[in-house]
Amino acid sequence: MKEKFASCDDEQDNEYLDKLFDSIEKNNNGTIKKKNRTHVKDKNNNVNRFFQESQFHTDYRDVIDAFNNIAPAQKQLFNRSDYPVKVSEPKLDEIKTLVKSFIRRLNHSLKHEVTDFINANSGWDEMVPERKEKSGWEKQQQELGLPTSIYGDPARRSKVKLIKIDRCEKYATEEQLRYVVFMIIQKPKVRDQMVVKVSFVLDNLFDDRKFFSEDNAKVNVNIEEIFILGFMTDESFGTDSKLDDFYNFENVEKDGMIDQEEVLKQLIAKYKSRQAESGGFSVDVAMSGYPPDYINQMALEKLRDKPFCDM
Repeated sequence: MKEKFASCDDEQDNEYLDKLFDSIEKNNNGTIKKKNRTHVKDKNNNVNRFFQESQFHTDYRDVIDAFNNIAPAQKQLFNRSDYPVKVSEPKLDEIKTLVKSFIRRLNHSLKHEVTDFINANSGWDEMVPERKEKSGWEKQQQELGLPTSIYGDPARRSKVKLIKIDRCEKYATEEQLRYVVFMIIQKPKVRDQMVVKVSFVLDNLFDDRKFFSEDNAKVNVNIEEIFILGFMTDESFGTDSKLDDFYNFENVEKDGMIDQEEVLKQLIAKYKSRQAESGGFSVDVAMSGYPPDYINQMALEKLRDKPFCDM
């Protein structure tokens, strides 16, 4: 029996998206807080607790294919001439239209461009599963009411919903604008949630032509990149922490150049943090030429000389 696609109505999408943006505007005064990355589940937050860094999920095969259809090139479109870049945090009104259009475009691709199974016209990079015929063993297990496999089948093709906008960034030059939006989306009847980064690139218009007003002229928006950061889950496998980078890369893209002073500062800070965690109990002895007993004795002597670390 052919599975039916869980269709999405544009009016329903607009309704829940408007409610989501209204709640963000009410709680955060129309801004997306950049450092608000903690996902502690409560009655007002539908985000799962644990973050798992992975670029693949078997229940999101169709969504990955839709991403490849929307942005197949994944090449740089913003600031190819290396103009000076101004970095800021955009207001909610600036990204509202972009995010709503992206969700509608994604659901349209899932409904009309993505298939349930691989067919003769499928590309080499498509993630949807192959159609398999049931073996005699599987038929026998099914008649007995037993599971045919210890692995569950991938979730069927369906629409996605926007759960939360985690944070967003704005990069501006004299000619172009780039909005980087970190959003969390989810499929119905799938417990895990996808964390995805989407980069929108458009022309930098003058102040007298307000693109984000209702009666505006149409402007071409290019999607530069769609990157899956990971997945939020309620299972205990993952990190119960903020979605922060291990190092701070905020100033790396400043004016299209890497600040060497900032790189050294981050490396020194991470080295000091590692020394504090280990309590300074590190043995500066080369492994070659010394027996293990001698190295252990050196470590014990350091423990006796310095029982506590300086905090």
